Amino acid sequence: MKNVRVLVIGSPGAGKTSILNGLGDKSGFSIVTLGTLMQKYASQAKPIEDRDKLRYIKMTETDEIRNKALDEIKAMKSNVIIDTHATVERKGRFIAGLPLKALESIGNLAGIIYIDATTEEIIQRRERDAGKRNREIEKPDVLDAQRIINLSMLAFYNLYLNIPIYSLHNEEGQLERSIERLKYYLEDILNEAT
Repeated sequence: MKNVRVLVIGSPGAGKTSILNGLGDKSGFSIVTLGTLMQKYASQAKPIEDRDKLRYIKMTETDEIRNKALDEIKAMKSNVIIDTHATVERKGRFIAGLPLKALESIGNLAGIIYIDATTEEIIQRRERDAGKRNREIEKPDVLDAQRIINLSMLAFYNLYLNIPIYSLHNEEGQLERSIERLKYYLEDILNEAT
């Protein structure tokens, strides 16, 4: 299968970006952060300086800019890792990072890798990111709920789309181990897809 798509998802603060940054250029994949691409399309209508602010726009606008971003990804002539959130929390409500219709539209989706961390690890990472990212510091019960919802969505994706789901626990202080695990999962996905 050419132009394989892999979704790398998790909760904000689980460490997706850190792990993906550690892959290097020899992974055989282009890495696209969906939020950054969406920010580009949102800025064409009205500037959004911070991609973390995307969660505050109306869902109809979110759908529109997400579809434009996904169209750009679909047109890419390479294997692509799509870095995004499983769910986005806003004032106690959770919305899917990629609703099912959007997920189905990607084409050549060969696997989903869920990067997780404990609630305590996520809180610590968000606190460390305070100057770099505009993240909210949610209470542990909200983060616990988000992680449960994320896993429920993964189970549904697995059943409905019939694609493999991989779970990677990004343990604090074990970044290199997490990067190696991700490389192993990506190789497995490519082997199955070709």
